[in-house]
Amino acid sequence: MKPSRPVAKIWIVCTIVLAAAFVAAAYLNYVQYQRAQDAQRLLNGTITDLRYQLSIDEKGASPSPSPSSSPSPTPVPAASPAASTPAPAATTTTNQVANLHSQPDVHSAILAKLAAGTVVTLGSPAASGYRQVTVNGTTGFVLQAYLR
Repeated sequence: MKPSRPVAKIWIVCTIVLAAAFVAAAYLNYVQYQRAQDAQRLLNGTITDLRYQLSIDEKGASPSPSPSSSPSPTPVPAASPAASTPAPAATTTTNQVANLHSQPDVHSAILAKLAAGTVVTLGSPAASGYRQVTVNGTTGFVLQAYLR
């Protein structure tokens, strides 16, 4: 007994939909695999594509400076008077509770928990969005987003 035409059409449509679902799943699996491979090559420092030009150090990835077409001139420091007073250190406050880390890394040891409004002395910017700060004689790193 042959199936009726509507049943045959439904069977064909279901077969096509199922095949499309398998193709889509295979493509998504391929994309995830490629992203994982790119991430591994990025961590190994073997990607040379401009989209991934990052310098890798033992603490993580940080963007490398963009190449310039001509070298920039080295600034010449202005002569300072002999009896100049040092500039006061820049200070700011935390805008919410923040952790003072030993290294510019979320997984490093926490030296202190800083309450919102804690006055900190700013140091130099660090990798991964952190800023070196000093609080009550303790120097560490705080995420820049937590500073005003």
